[in-house]
Amino acid sequence: MTTREQFLKHISRALGREHAPTEATAPEVPDDLARLVSADEDADALVERFVTNAAAVGMIPQRVITANLAAAIVDVLKKVEAKTVSIATEHLPDAEALCATIEHHGVEIVPWLGDREMKAMYNVDVGITDVDAAIAETGSIICNSGATRGRGLSLVPPYHIAVVHRSRIVADLLDYLRPRRGDAPAELPSGQAIITGPSKTADIEGVLIQGVHGPADVYLLVVDDA
Repeated sequence: MTTREQFLKHISRALGREHAPTEATAPEVPDDLARLVSADEDADALVERFVTNAAAVGMIPQRVITANLAAAIVDVLKKVEAKTVSIATEHLPDAEALCATIEHHGVEIVPWLGDREMKAMYNVDVGITDVDAAIAETGSIICNSGATRGRGLSLVPPYHIAVVHRSRIVADLLDYLRPRRGDAPAELPSGQAIITGPSKTADIEGVLIQGVHGPADVYLLVVDDA
């Protein structure tokens, strides 16, 4: 069996390099390129640009305040007639009260943690998460996976509700990557999903269909006072 070290040595030889890399790090962004594409932008303009571009790629954004977040989530659950949800609560404000509100409205919260076969995620109606970043330039959201947020929550259920704190919105992908220069492998998430719009696919005739390989609708609750 080929070990990781043997694999990296093989790649290095093919690239004409004498030594294989010893550890993975976040990609570096050249300073001149960063200066070229990044522009100063005030926070309100950044939020507005993200909301506009997210809507343009097929997401469904709504601006809320923290006090109204639970009610906004319940409104979406009613709209899609959800009976079950899975939710990553650790990074959501007032998570215990949020869960109580959801259950009060007759929606069952299905645990996902420890479900190694992801059976829960394939059977719930909605996945609810926060996001690690939102990219104003493309209207994308970035959902990292790890011990407290399963990767399937944003990718598998028919609907995804993403809570986007305005403090997480950055101008472009370079602004997201720059602070992560030199991160050690242990500091990196186990997986990252950059989501730009709902799931889409097209057949040989070019007929576009949403929701075949993931959420048909992505609801973004942009928390303005976060």
